[in-house]
Amino acid sequence: MLNILNSNFYFHFILQKVSHLSSSFLSGKTLDLNFRLKQLKALLRLYEENNGKILEALHKDMRKSELEAYLYEVTLMKNDCRDAIQLLKSWAKPKFLKRNWLVLADEAWIEKVPFGVVISK
Repeated sequence: MLNILNSNFYFHFILQKVSHLSSSFLSGKTLDLNFRLKQLKALLRLYEENNGKILEALHKDMRKSELEAYLYEVTLMKNDCRDAIQLLKSWAKPKFLKRNWLVLADEAWIEKVPFGVVISK
């Protein structure tokens, strides 16, 4: 169990990280698809390189067996990451809307852009 000093340290550590990530987001560098692809590939590599540590932590924190943790946690995380890598460009592609006779001269589309910061534990 964490004592108050440790939890206070972690609280400030997390606030510092959120502030840093928010600054990166506000700078606009996360808009670039190549940047996002690199981040997703790095996340996938992190999962693959730390497979044993993740399994150990899941056993320690949640008493999950190695098989259960691998099948229902690690594999799902890796597959989600691979899916995001594969689908990111199609998700980011603008969706053009149909025009009607009132707006024939105009073009309308939905452009999907990052909305904010996500922190994954």
